[in-house]
Amino acid sequence: MKKLVGVLMLLAAMLFMVVPAMADDGVDGISDYVHAAQAPGNGPRLDIAPGIYGHIAARADAFLANGGRTIFATDLLVRMVSGEKLFLMDIRSKADYDKAHIPGAVSIPFADAAKPANLAMLPKDGTPIVTICYTGHTASQTNAILNLLGYNAWSLRFGIMGWNKETNMKVWSSKVSQIIYGAGYTTEATQ
Repeated sequence: MKKLVGVLMLLAAMLFMVVPAMADDGVDGISDYVHAAQAPGNGPRLDIAPGIYGHIAARADAFLANGGRTIFATDLLVRMVSGEKLFLMDIRSKADYDKAHIPGAVSIPFADAAKPANLAMLPKDGTPIVTICYTGHTASQTNAILNLLGYNAWSLRFGIMGWNKETNMKVWSSKVSQIIYGAGYTTEATQ
C-alpha cells in the first residue's frame, strides 16, 4: 500500500510540473506541442503554422459542446421535402451506393472523404452536409473531421439502416444476422 501511495504521489508531482510548463503561452500548451513536434529528430517537420492548432482546438471544442450533430431519417426527409438546400454525402462503398442510396446523395467513400478533390466538391457557404454510412458510426467520424475543417456537417443517425425499411445485419453475433428496422423511406440505384 505504501508503494502505491508513493507511486501516486510521484505521478501527481510530475503532473504538477508538466502541466504548468505546457500552459504558459496562453494557448493551452498547443504551441509548445507544435514547437516540440517540429524540433529536429522528432520526425517530419509540420508545414502548418502553430496558430492553426488554436483554430482547430476551438472548432473541436464547439463541435463537442454541441452534442455531436446528428439528424434522424424522419427529420432529414422533412428537410428534403421542404426543399431545403442540403448536400448528402454517402461514404459507403461505391458498390453499395450503386445498389441503393438516398435520392440526391453523392458517393464519396470514407477513405477518400478528405482528399482535396472531394473536399472541393463540398459546399463552403454553410449548406448542411449530411454524411451517410451503414450504421451512423463512420458517418460520425467523417462528420467530426468535416466540422474541424469548418464545414457545417451532420451525420445521419443510424446511417442507411435508419433510412431503409429493414436491413439484415450481424449485430449481436458474427454468425447470425438480425433484421434491423428503419424508417422505410425510398432509395434509388445508380443506372
